[in-house]
Amino acid sequence: MPAERGAVAVVSPDEIVIPAGWKVNYHGVGLQMMGEDASYGPSLRGWEFVPLRAEHMPSMVEPAKLTNPGPFGERTIEFGGFVGVFDEGR
Repeated sequence: MPAERGAVAVVSPDEIVIPAGWKVNYHGVGLQMMGEDASYGPSLRGWEFVPLRAEHMPSMVEPAKLTNPGPFGERTIEFGGFVGVFDEGR
């Protein structure tokens, strides 16, 4: 994609054909963890499982910047369904 047009992140279970003129900056394979009947509240070792909302974004962005897991930005929370594991509020 021309630099003046910006960048785009695409996540797909299928092979993606890259359009002519586009450049791949990063390609990776990831796993998505999912579960049913997730329990929230005090848990193992005193950890707390909390459904994440917009006010948790600073807590989400901090480890993402440290670990660079791939496409992750300030609006990622809008996908919904994120659960945070907190230990002593962190």
